[in-house]
Amino acid sequence: MRFLIKTMVQQKPYKVLVSPLDWGIGHATRCIPIIYYLMEKGISVSLASDGKSYDLLKKEFPTLIIYKLQGYKITYQKSGKQFSLKLLQQVHKIIYAVFCEHVWLKKMQKKNNWDLVISDNRYGFYNKKTTSIIITHQLHIHSGMGRFVDRWVQKILYGYINRFNRCWIPDSLEEPNLTGILAHPIQKPKYLEYIGPISRMKKIEVASSHKILILLSGPEPQRTLLEQILLKQAEKIDKQFILVRGLPSETSQPMLPTNVTSFNYLGASELTQALSSASIVVCRSGYSSLMDIVKMEKKAILIPTPGQTEQEYLGKRFMDKKMFVCQNQDEVNLLTGLEQLNEFTEQSFSIDFEQYKKALSALGIK
Repeated sequence: MRFLIKTMVQQKPYKVLVSPLDWGIGHATRCIPIIYYLMEKGISVSLASDGKSYDLLKKEFPTLIIYKLQGYKITYQKSGKQFSLKLLQQVHKIIYAVFCEHVWLKKMQKKNNWDLVISDNRYGFYNKKTTSIIITHQLHIHSGMGRFVDRWVQKILYGYINRFNRCWIPDSLEEPNLTGILAHPIQKPKYLEYIGPISRMKKIEVASSHKILILLSGPEPQRTLLEQILLKQAEKIDKQFILVRGLPSETSQPMLPTNVTSFNYLGASELTQALSSASIVVCRSGYSSLMDIVKMEKKAILIPTPGQTEQEYLGKRFMDKKMFVCQNQDEVNLLTGLEQLNEFTEQSFSIDFEQYKKALSALGIK
């Protein structure tokens, strides 16, 4: 498999498939800079995804071919309790979906002859006939169900990751880094490469509107539950709010307080404008959201998706660094969070968000 990487350097790739997972839209949004960079270099890019990620990519790249994949059909419960157990009970669905991805790619590779396949957390998107790369930041598994389960899950994931030619980590190898132990475990998979954080946001100089920007994302029903909580509290706060619901295909709007302006979805340029002018961001502590607000150097209130141990870890990590306030969903208090933020000193990470271009250049894309 490493021979393919060597061949790629000798011969410039011209056809690339990019496929992000649809568990929230974060996997898709962090692929957007990579897709645009490939297009700028004259590469023929095709996309493949499902669900909200498919809808988002279709809006962002209307001229590209986008294949619709079979979803994972994972179900979530209203309570965040036993989230990991609920997920483990559906491992058979995940394994079957990964198998279907692999079969789909094998069939489509014969028709399209892609020179490079980039997958964001789709573990079935490897193929011996081309160079296959997987993007992930989840190497250290913390299921909340004990070390035995953590090691068992990690062994399964590494078994898939090691079938790829490269595993790209969207973070820095050394400190300062954003993921901590999540992407820097003691035991690592093969062919690992840290390509730096990736964000579709671009810092621009605009006048501050002093508005609070609420960015919603993630699986249902938790997305809707948090939306209801935040709208109810925003109505009682004497500030202006902008709500971005993270629903690319939705056309209707919920009942809104007079101090809230809502958008179902914003493209990269519109979201950059909203982020640049906002004074504070309220969002999940998903990694893609964190990369965006770190790059934009914004104050934030983080609310982990209940039961998602990765988000809980990241929220606590940034809270401990006194960069962002972190609150549990069942204890959200926007007023308290705003007061806490006033006590935090503004900090910024000195991190290169363009490192991924070097990783692509090493494959002959220059």
